[in-house]
Amino acid sequence: MSKRVFRLILAAYLVFETAASFYNAFFGVRVPADIVRQLYGVFGQPVVLPQWPTVALGVISVVLFIWAIIGLFLFCPSARPVFVILLLIFAAIAPLKPFYIISGWFEVVMHVRLLFHGFIICLIYFGPPREYFTRRST
Repeated sequence: MSKRVFRLILAAYLVFETAASFYNAFFGVRVPADIVRQLYGVFGQPVVLPQWPTVALGVISVVLFIWAIIGLFLFCPSARPVFVILLLIFAAIAPLKPFYIISGWFEVVMHVRLLFHGFIICLIYFGPPREYFTRRST
């Protein structure tokens, strides 16, 4: 696999990830208020996090994600673990989000998104592009 092909795959991943994020933000989490009240009655209220630390961690994680993606485009060896660690952090904080119902197209988009994450991780660690991330001594 050439560097160009890997970069095209990474660009397709970014386009899909961006589209999925916008879809999630505008259409994916619409839950009727009466259902939310019922869920709160069963499971309790969501964890309340202080506003400024949440915003700070969000900004830091977005900046690190952008840095990791740029690093993957430039074949920077340190971008691989940062990319994987950020995906793990995003998965770890998912239970702290308020309730949402996964259905319809949102479910399809979410599963394809997870498939894309795994595909990129497999490529950068086990596929042909892993050779581009090794440090070369000059």
